Amino acid sequence: MAKEKSWMKYLRYFNLSLSFGITMILAILLGFYAGGWLDRQMGTSPLFLLFGIILGVVAGFYNLWSVLFKLIQESQVRKLEEEKQYEMLEDICQYGTRGRKPERGTGREDDDQ
Repeated sequence: MAKEKSWMKYLRYFNLSLSFGITMILAILLGFYAGGWLDRQMGTSPLFLLFGIILGVVAGFYNLWSVLFKLIQESQVRKLEEEKQYEMLEDICQYGTRGRKPERGTGREDDDQ
């Protein structure tokens, strides 16, 4: 089971890097060709070409930032859920119930109460 999780983790990172690379290349190429086309139409030699390339780089990094931000949020949620499950398990082990402390008078209170 642990091996499967490690493979899935590596595949997820591989997918992230591959999609970032493809997105960055396509955004730059789109900016390059759109800027070149605008330069030919308007007669301004490198102006729109450079602007298109810069816009493509910015779009690629924006995409990377949004994907990483989403992954960080998912990781934080997963960590909070694991901590909650751990606390429930501690309660079950300590009190023998599903996360509830026993009520007074049931004969199952802690000694320190």
